[in-house]
Amino acid sequence: MFGTAPNTYKINTNFNNVEFNVSTKACLKVIRNNPKGINLTDIVRTLHPDFDFNLLTKHNFAKAIQPLVVNRQVKAIMSSSGKRVQMYKPVKPSKRVIFAQFIKDITA
Repeated sequence: MFGTAPNTYKINTNFNNVEFNVSTKACLKVIRNNPKGINLTDIVRTLHPDFDFNLLTKHNFAKAIQPLVVNRQVKAIMSSSGKRVQMYKPVKPSKRVIFAQFIKDITA
């Protein structure tokens, strides 16, 4: 028993300072720019490209989007199990997005 190696754990000591703000308005803008729907990971990548998914959680972003779902500005599409939100869709896409899609359809 005394000859065995003790349990060792790998500890990541390369921490950087974390500073980011989560805005409900910014999340709504990203969701409105994606009328077909967007998941939470893509929202986080759009707002904060240097976000470290290994060290931080997306909980704050989900909490920022929750008032939009309650106010019916954004529709939350649940997974088949009904436990997780799979995608967020705008209830009414912005006029700019509709016009851009119209132009894209005409030129195609």
